[in-house]
Amino acid sequence: MPLLKLLKGQLPQNEIPLGFEDLLIGRDEFCSLQLTDDQVSRQHASVSQTEGRFQLTDLNSRNHTYLNGDKLKPGVPYALENHDLITILRYAFSFIDDRDDSRMLDDESVSQISVIEDRGRSSPDSASLNASSSNWEFRSSVNSGAKLSAMMQITRDLHNALALDEVLAKVLDSLLKIFPPAESAVCVLTSPGDDAPELRVAKQRKAEADETIFISRTVMDHVLETGRGIIFDDIQSQPQIPLTQSIVNARRRSVVCAPLLDLENHPLGVMQLDTSRKSGQFSNADLDLLSTVALQVSLAVEDSRLHEIALREREMRRELQVAREIQVGLLPDQPPELTGYDFFDFYAAAREVGGDYYDYVTMPDGRCAVLVGDVAGKGVSAALLMAKLASEMRVHLAGGLAPLEI
Repeated sequence: MPLLKLLKGQLPQNEIPLGFEDLLIGRDEFCSLQLTDDQVSRQHASVSQTEGRFQLTDLNSRNHTYLNGDKLKPGVPYALENHDLITILRYAFSFIDDRDDSRMLDDESVSQISVIEDRGRSSPDSASLNASSSNWEFRSSVNSGAKLSAMMQITRDLHNALALDEVLAKVLDSLLKIFPPAESAVCVLTSPGDDAPELRVAKQRKAEADETIFISRTVMDHVLETGRGIIFDDIQSQPQIPLTQSIVNARRRSVVCAPLLDLENHPLGVMQLDTSRKSGQFSNADLDLLSTVALQVSLAVEDSRLHEIALREREMRRELQVAREIQVGLLPDQPPELTGYDFFDFYAAAREVGGDYYDYVTMPDGRCAVLVGDVAGKGVSAALLMAKLASEMRVHLAGGLAPLEI
């Protein structure tokens, strides 16, 4: 039976049943659902039923009504979906409609999908996924206004991205708003030059949940290899996925997974949503929407990696600049003054540092040794060898060794 379940606030009852008559919410004592907070309007909002679907309408309230975190436009009815969150000031309700769960998928319309092969296993037969188009059309994940709002929030989060893991966490939070059936969301990234995927961020709908988040390596490998998203309905019954104890413990039934790809369609990772509910929870429209989000996230991931590369290169340039200053410091500040001789010197490395070397060293007997050298090669390795040569030459000449002995 459809109802509102009290999540936050104090009321005489925690569950308010919904029927054919409108549920009027407000501060007035004649309201069907009376909220005693003085900030609640006398007639704040209403829940009505039209053609079997429930709708929430803000009645031009002073402090607004929120659906899934979005402020409702007064006087405009918004369709309610199972597990939608309704917030009125300090009161929070969850809309529960178990009629959705009672609608079983039929076999009139079945789509086929070619599934993956596990590592070291032969290619399995195609698996059938129940996909009743009529049921998908009925079961929109969440109302279009909330979807659009969540997508706009994802775009804002990605536009303002600084720390990648932080923005990925925000994206997963928004995905859980867009897809009410999903119980957890994960983002897995691959490292450049390394095939081993890394779990970067994971989110669960229930903050107190202490369940194992299920990630199928078979599903993930398939998406990474093909670059195409996939839906697995009733994953525990799929013959191509080994039924391990961890899968049983995770109690996951349906999975939708979309790839993260760079501009050259090279895999960056995957985004996955799953649920423990019965089959038929994710549709092709859900996969398309998740793939759209994954496309935006892919750009953010690639931008983040390019930013990291730029930071490393900037740090390297800074270190090379310090090395250049040290190397130049090893060269003489000015030539010596010797009667009958004029000295001219100039130093410019082909790169930030190099292997060219010159020096003037006064020997114990008063003579001046002029040292000129060129280490084979360029860059840091040549500069290190030059620094070693410079220090050793000074030591040996100061000890009175003749040039031939050195």
